[in-house]
Amino acid sequence: MCMFCSAVPTVVALGLAAYTEQQRKNKEALARGEPPPRPVVPAGKATVAALAAIAVAATIYHTQGASM
Repeated sequence: MCMFCSAVPTVVALGLAAYTEQQRKNKEALARGEPPPRPVVPAGKATVAALAAIAVAATIYHTQGASM
């Protein structure tokens, strides 16, 4: 398995952890009666962007004959 293909589960796991953390912070803020904090980058969109970049990189890597 190439480095790009093996990175997919890692990126998904990190994205899910970040999303869960953002949701936890939102719930805590709402419980205190405060507005939820606005994230700099939403975890879901960042994860999708990272997965798209990995998919493009893996496609290029596999079509250039560099796979083993």
